[in-house]
Amino acid sequence: MRIFAGDRVKNLMDRMGMPDDEPIEHPWVTRSVENAQRKVEERNFDIRKNLLEYDDVMNAQRKTVYSLRQQLLEGRYTPEETDELGKPTGRTREIPINKAIRESVAPLVAQLFGMFSETPVTPRDDTGRARPPTRSEIDAITNLVELETLEREVYGLWGVKLDVPAAREKKPREVYAELEDLVAHGLSEQRERVLDLIDRVISAMVEESCPRNRPPEDWDWIGIHEGYKEHVKQSLGKDVDDLGELERVVRTVFERAEAAYIEKEKEIGIEHLLRLFRHFYLEEIDREWVDHLTNMEHLRDGIGLRGYGQRDPKNEYKREGYNLFLNMMANVSSNVLAKTFEFRPQRTEDIAAMEAEAEARHQQELEAAIARHPGEEDETAVDPAAALARMRESAQSVPARQSPSNGAPKVGRNDLCPCGSGKKFKKCHGAALEDEDDQPTV
Repeated sequence: MRIFAGDRVKNLMDRMGMPDDEPIEHPWVTRSVENAQRKVEERNFDIRKNLLEYDDVMNAQRKTVYSLRQQLLEGRYTPEETDELGKPTGRTREIPINKAIRESVAPLVAQLFGMFSETPVTPRDDTGRARPPTRSEIDAITNLVELETLEREVYGLWGVKLDVPAAREKKPREVYAELEDLVAHGLSEQRERVLDLIDRVISAMVEESCPRNRPPEDWDWIGIHEGYKEHVKQSLGKDVDDLGELERVVRTVFERAEAAYIEKEKEIGIEHLLRLFRHFYLEEIDREWVDHLTNMEHLRDGIGLRGYGQRDPKNEYKREGYNLFLNMMANVSSNVLAKTFEFRPQRTEDIAAMEAEAEARHQQELEAAIARHPGEEDETAVDPAAALARMRESAQSVPARQSPSNGAPKVGRNDLCPCGSGKKFKKCHGAALEDEDDQPTV
């Protein structure tokens, strides 16, 4: 409970028997008020300082998560260099442009860029199909229009942002060269982020299953195989069990995961795969971060009780909060990697096969729904397709008499059975209904 200086003076005046409306001019009283005010301000300062130290823990975690999320939104990746022990050095690692990526995206970049010329440049080949503009055709562009729309299209396709204000001050060929480098560099960095993520997850998984203080025969090889299949969705292979060195195991498992990722790129396309990767990453970060905030709030509510055990609550909060944060980031990396490898595109032929399978299954269910007529043997059974057609025709020809109970059409006992068997209703399906009516009610 806070005690203000005014309350202390009021208590002092009450003890001395001084009235409320008498001015206070004695130096002792003035000095007492100053001392009380100073103690109150010092106490409030300590409270604010203590709260700030707790908030600094969450602030550091918040900066890390928001920085990662911003890089994903901008399609960039600027990792820190690490030393031999894995500690960050403070220097940024430069990621070069992948030549294969530049060659694969250059035609589409040129084709998209030509559409935003003042006079759209959409050349065609000898067969009449649209082809990417050549360098000379790009250089002939004199003016660009709707740069904001171009920015949205580029971001939607490759996840990188074009600087529109700077592009307005440049010539079209300069904007094209910058755009080509931007897309190729952005995709190269995003691809490097995927490979680094695979490396971190695989290394953590293998090191957890293969402690350095145990011999290879005591390593958890089952855990390695299960973890690899959980993340990469493939079998690792039993030959890995014969590797006796931890570094060789990590390198071999990573190379196979990298090869699986390259196959996934060929199957889906690097632009589409990286777009899915960014989507999965943002989705997992948002979900895990909300849960982490709740966990940190619960930790902070009860951390003060650690003082009874002669432990500093602030240090305990920093230590456990850091462990919770590491677990959250590990869960994000693991889930993103599993979702990326688990995704399977639906090709046109796959969709057609699924539709044909569904149609065949529906036809079987429809035929099975046609009841077999009472008293008929298997060799004289009515053909299901023909019976279905007769039932449809009879449903149109039989007059529908509404039942007063539920409004459904009613068939007389001596009328022909709607199933098309040619028998009277009382001798066909009506007999089964009468048998059900004769049964006693439980």
